[in-house]
Amino acid sequence: MPTKKPRYTITETGDVAQILESLRAAGEPMTSRHLADLVVRGGEARLRELDQARADEQRRRQLREGFLALTADEIDVPALQAAHERGWAH
Repeated sequence: MPTKKPRYTITETGDVAQILESLRAAGEPMTSRHLADLVVRGGEARLRELDQARADEQRRRQLREGFLALTADEIDVPALQAAHERGWAH
């Protein structure tokens, strides 16, 4: 069917071949509709990973900014020294 949308070709080698063989062995047919479903599921999983990575980076940035905003009066120097010498678990 003519379309202006991009078309893709997937060669079943390496990891792609391995997962598709496993799916076929489990009784999953591999039609273009099923492959499209796999692409959607994989894309959704990747978006969740990217969202988590962004959230993690934002949390690290907030912690870093909060730490850098501390003044000398707000830091418990003896506790900091103790943590440095013995670690956080003590």
